[in-house]
Amino acid sequence: MSETNVVVFTGTVGTDVDFKVFPGSQKPVAEIAMVNNKYKPNPQSESGFDQYSTWAAVKFNGRVADSVSQKIQKGMKITVTGELSEDVWPDQNNPGKNHRKLYIVGHSFDIHKQAGGTGTGNQPGGRQNSGQAHGHQPGSNVQQSAPQAAPIAGNNPPGYNS
Repeated sequence: MSETNVVVFTGTVGTDVDFKVFPGSQKPVAEIAMVNNKYKPNPQSESGFDQYSTWAAVKFNGRVADSVSQKIQKGMKITVTGELSEDVWPDQNNPGKNHRKLYIVGHSFDIHKQAGGTGTGNQPGGRQNSGQAHGHQPGSNVQQSAPQAAPIAGNNPPGYNS
């Protein structure tokens, strides 16, 4: 029996693209952090809602990394399709213990058109098919969600710098 590992994450790009080409392999890697803001009713708050943010680290490889470095900027709303992965490394101060970091390996991405027609999307439904790998068709089965706010500076989780 095979296991399925598919992640579709829609949110706002919260960091500049960190683009690297590793010496020897010449394989490009692009990394970003994304935030997805959710709102829950709260009659006691000034706005009537409380905001909850979920942050995700995303890594792209190869041609998709090149495309990300050219087309993605902090503040854009995008949808990433990929798979969940994990880095594990030893703790230098506590032998026998490991650090772990979950992240999304992005195989494709879609750029969403900004509200008011100011975005770069040119496809029906307000999406621009921008990056793909492995034959995936970006934008398929992607639903536009409620408007989402950009991340607030200084409100990032540990390890995410804006």
